[in-house]
Amino acid sequence: ENNTNAPKTVTIPKGTICYEANHTPSNQHGLLVKTVSFTVPANGTSDIHLTLFCVNAHHGIATATDPYKIGVITVHPDLLTVCNILDAKPFIDPNNYGTIQSILWEITDNGGFDQADIDTLNAM
Repeated sequence: ENNTNAPKTVTIPKGTICYEANHTPSNQHGLLVKTVSFTVPANGTSDIHLTLFCVNAHHGIATATDPYKIGVITVHPDLLTVCNILDAKPFIDPNNYGTIQSILWEITDNGGFDQADIDTLNAM
């Protein structure tokens, strides 16, 4: 919410982890892989829909209407590598979302990723 008489630009950096607002333990946390900026109008609010990738392979999938809150920014080096590669791209093709998600689960739930995964991300 912007309670001022001037529009405000908000930037959410790559690597931000969002959590399900109702704190349902079985729901996913989401990772923002590209920096997002938006403007909140003067004396107004903005409803922002972010593309988040799941970072808990064995947790339930959130619905499109589940509210999320901004959490922390990851310091995990492998997650940051993914974010840096994808943030440098002007656009992420939604056809690549499944591949990106699989690579992230390799990191978060299966012990890491390898050069082949980095090459796949670079080639997108």
